[in-house]
Amino acid sequence: MKEFNFVHNRMKSFIDITPIFQMGKRADGSFYGKGGTDYSILQILSEHVPFSYDLINRQDYVFGNIDDKGEWTGMMGMLKKT
Repeated sequence: MKEFNFVHNRMKSFIDITPIFQMGKRADGSFYGKGGTDYSILQILSEHVPFSYDLINRQDYVFGNIDDKGEWTGMMGMLKKT
């Protein structure tokens, strides 16, 4: 069996969409998962596969478009930068 060596990953593209993924905001400004089907899947994976994550909320709720320069905007642009 192949062994995977995962490290801390920054999950950049989660948005608060009930009932899929629900997030809360701490006093320090960081986000945490509260519930939803995608959150449950992420929790199960993180318990069985060695990785951790941070959540960032896209407040404009834009999934992304290609701009005049050929670059992605929105969440797709955030993913591309990682």
